[in-house]
Order: sequence, then C-alpha cells, then structure tokens
Amino acid sequence: GDLVRAVLNLALLTGNVGRQGGGVFPLFPGGNAQGAADMGCSPYILPGHRRLRSEEDRAAVEALWGSLPPRPEGKGVPQMLASMEDGTLKAAVVMADGVAPTVAGLGDIAAALGKTEFLVVSTPFESDLTATADVVLPATTYAEETGTVTNLERRVQLLRPCRVAAGEERAGWETLAALARRLGAKGFDFASAAAVFEEVRMLVPAYGGLTHRRLERGGVQWPCPDEDHPGTPTLYASGEGAAKPAFSRLAPRLPIEAGDADLPFLLAPGRVLHDPRREVRIVRTGHMNRAEREDSVEVHPEDADCLGINEGDRIEVSGPDLHEPIAGAARLTSPQPGLVGVTRLFATVASDMQESNSPDPVLTLGGLLFCRVKLAKVRASTGAGATAG
Repeated sequence: GDLVRAVLNLALLTGNVGRQGGGVFPLFPGGNAQGAADMGCSPYILPGHRRLRSEEDRAAVEALWGSLPPRPEGKGVPQMLASMEDGTLKAAVVMADGVAPTVAGLGDIAAALGKTEFLVVSTPFESDLTATADVVLPATTYAEETGTVTNLERRVQLLRPCRVAAGEERAGWETLAALARRLGAKGFDFASAAAVFEEVRMLVPAYGGLTHRRLERGGVQWPCPDEDHPGTPTLYASGEGAAKPAFSRLAPRLPIEAGDADLPFLLAPGRVLHDPRREVRIVRTGHMNRAEREDSVEVHPEDADCLGINEGDRIEVSGPDLHEPIAGAARLTSPQPGLVGVTRLFATVASDMQESNSPDPVLTLGGLLFCRVKLAKVRASTGAGATAG
C-alpha cells in the first residue's frame, strides 16, 4: 500500500538503502515468513518473487515445471475463510501449526473449517482441529526435519534434525509431494529435502549458489547467484542491479474539500504512547490487561462558544468518512478554529488488534486521515467546567 511505499521512499531519500545498518525491515509475524515469501507461498506471487501476471515470469516457471501456473490469483486466508463459510470452498488441508491456538479469532477460523465437507489436518499434536478432521496425517516437528529457514536479514540457514521421527510422521514436503502424486501431478518424485532445495535453486535466482552442503558451514545471505558467490550482507551496497529500488509514485491525495454548513469542521486524528495530562486505568479482562481512559475531543474555544459547548460536555463527532461516530468530553484546547482533534493511546489500539478476528489485524488498522465532520452536544458536563469563550 501507499504507507509501505512511503516508508521505502523515506529510506531512499535519507540514504538508508545500500549501507550497513540501513534498510527497511518488515516485522513479519512468523520466524520464516521471508523464506515462505521467497518460495512463493502466497496466492499473489510465484517462487523467487516472480509476478504471477508477468508472461516472462510465467514462462520461466513453465520451463521447469512443464506447465503454466494457474492464471487467476488464489485466495488469501480471509478469502478462504469466507469461501468456507459460504460453502464454495468444500475441502481444506491444514499443515502443522497452520492454525495456532494463540491466534486471535481462532474460534471463527475453526468454525469456518468445520463447514468444509472434507478436512485434512497434518500436525504433530492432537488438538480441537484433529478431533473434527476427516483425516489426520502425523507430521514431524521442526526438531525432526531437514530444511532451510530464512530470516529478516535474508540469511538462509540449514535446519537439521536433532532426533529421528519414531513413527509414521512425515515432513510437510513429503506429505504434499505424496498428495500431488496421488492426484496425478508430475515432478513430485523428490527423494529428500535436499532434492527439493535443488529445484528451489533453479526457480529462485537469489538462492542459485546455495546447497544444503554449503549451508552446513553456516548461513548465507541472499542474493547468492552461484556457488562462488560469498553472499550479500548488505543489499544494494554496490548501487547496481536491475532490482535496485527506486522512488515510488504515490496515489495523489485529493485536497480536503472546504467545509460547508453540514460538515464545517476538519478532524485531525492522532495516536500517542502516553498522555500525562489524562488519567489512564489498567483494567484486567480475563487474561488480558486493557488501558482505559475517558475519551476527549479537542475543540477551539470560538467554535465551542458558537455551539454552546462547555469544557467537559459530552460531544459527538460524526461524518461520512468515519466508520462510526466518536464521542468524548470536550476539551477547549484546539489551536485553530475549525480544527477538531481526537487522540487514541497506542495501548488501546494494541488491545483492539489483539481482539480482532482478522488473521493479520495490522492490515485492518485504519489510517490517520483528515476528514470533514460535524459536532453535536450529547449532554452537559456534570462538573463545574469552564464556560466556553
């Protein structure tokens, strides 16, 4: 989105790309999220971050796989859950810890999975999901697997087993390869995790110089295009390469329309870590702490005088661009006539995200956008608040 592109533009503008200690690090929720993206574990990209809609990228994948990737983009987690709910997605395979019990909204996810006609769960441990699955396939833990993980600094590291699986457990790649063969797919006759990685080397140019044998000596940072390449500790340090980042053109934000009789005020939302001027209470709800405080709305004294609003009165802010009205105690501290301010605590935002049903609640966090609003007095202050004016 525009926010990510703006951060990248800022890093470029300040010279923090291609230098030690610089760069932009996305805070992924999982330990191997970078590696998963490199492998194309997304409905929107192909291995090696190739573009699903690029004919050149599709042809490169077809040359190795012998068939073209499906043209339509796949479904992300929210879309898959919605399709399970409405019955259009009738079967699902859940791998390992694909649905973790610590993820907010697990109840909704489990309910959606429960509506499928056929559910396969491949996991090392019993859970509520295995109790409702049609088929349960025993899986190895990470301590019993061979593979690679890639961290945020692009360091590819070899994962080696510290114990041998004792029963019928299979690694994830073994389960998927066996399933593909049963469905009649070609090219899944891998003998080992190292053999799978050989295909990765051919599909992902940045991994071209890596092998399991080489990674036994230690992690290597990609891009590493050939076996003589030492790896790349600092990306873009040489200032060259076709993939060198460039400034992105952001979608222009139209000027805020002038106020009118219906929407005379401009709302400036904000977030702060701490506000020493206002009391905050920590309330424990279940197993969580939640920060609570009285919400307030900053209004200029001249505007308050025109509307008959006094300090401490309960007022409501509403407008077509707000998801829902904002209510709070009036504070006659706005620095500019016509400007209304509302500030939330980051602690409150964090609590809302924790309780969100979205698989990735950060993406649902609203932006701090100015918009036109109106004010309404809900009730007068019960205290001896100062008179506006």
